[in-house]
Amino acid sequence: MKNEDVVQFQGYDPVYYDLTYGKNSKDLPFYTNITTDIKGKVLEVACGSGRMYLELLKVGVDIHGIDLSEEMLDALKKKAEEKNLDPKVSQADMRNFNLDDTFEMIIIPGRSFIHNVTTDDQLSTLKCCRNHLTDGGRLVMNLFYPSREVMATKYNRENIIPMDKPVEGMELVNWSGFVNEPDQVIVTKSTWKQDGKVVSEFRSELAYIYKREFELLLRLAGFSSWQVYGGFEYQPLESINQEMVWIVNK
Repeated sequence: MKNEDVVQFQGYDPVYYDLTYGKNSKDLPFYTNITTDIKGKVLEVACGSGRMYLELLKVGVDIHGIDLSEEMLDALKKKAEEKNLDPKVSQADMRNFNLDDTFEMIIIPGRSFIHNVTTDDQLSTLKCCRNHLTDGGRLVMNLFYPSREVMATKYNRENIIPMDKPVEGMELVNWSGFVNEPDQVIVTKSTWKQDGKVVSEFRSELAYIYKREFELLLRLAGFSSWQVYGGFEYQPLESINQEMVWIVNK
């Protein structure tokens, strides 16, 4: 699949993103524990409206952040001001950012890496992260394991998605399906409706990435070693129903 064939993801509407995902905290203890052990600087790639970033900043992590969407960053800054926090964030593309700085750890929570839908984009992001790590630094992220059950039961039909902050009369309807099955690329269309009327919608393309495929990407990007776990409590990866949690060493 060529880069010019891809509809580039530009970010969510921060208001509706926060209503839907803003309280998702199942990954928070993991990322909190692993970053608070860091004495140096941490970078969050795709920090969005601050779901993870602000929590880490609040507990004293020296964290910087980048995101593609200025709207999401504006929402992050507004929430930081309300909490009397001083964020260090900037607009940048994960595939080609240059911060003129290095970090002890780079994190990509929330499965955001899968917005890279071509091999070139995936490698560019990994190489860019590696270039911004100190010697001995680590890249940490989580990815979902592609599920045949989800493909069979959820694709090519509308699905109502529960919202973290329910609003009376509002629902989120998702539709997903393959846009290029051989290249493992799906399209997701999300539509928020208030009393049956569309109030926000977006379309994004995402890439399925399997364990061995990601290991090859890491090798090509120049990483030396890594560990992959089956969840945020460091369980062994033994099932495709588990979350892949990667800790990658420069």
